[in-house]
Amino acid sequence: MNPSPRFGIKTLVWGVAILGLVGAGVYGQLSQGLGGEFTSLLPKAMPAATSFKAVKSSSGVYLYAGLNADGQDLGYVTAATSQGYGGPMVVLVGLDS
Repeated sequence: MNPSPRFGIKTLVWGVAILGLVGAGVYGQLSQGLGGEFTSLLPKAMPAATSFKAVKSSSGVYLYAGLNADGQDLGYVTAATSQGYGGPMVVLVGLDS
């Protein structure tokens, strides 16, 4: 008679699955929120702008004015978030004026 191992393959698979789900949940919670995390990416959304000024920040909506060297508005950049397959997904959109 073969003695069965204390922890079988099923237990190992369940343990790995639960650990993966918990890890994904923790990562999702830590990566949520847009509060300034993306400001270094603003020039990619509006390359012509030399600086950016926060115009509005309420209820999770961030709006930045892209300014040229003279301080004139070139347009606006905003961020939106939505649920993707791997968690929250952030998209930056630049609108020229």
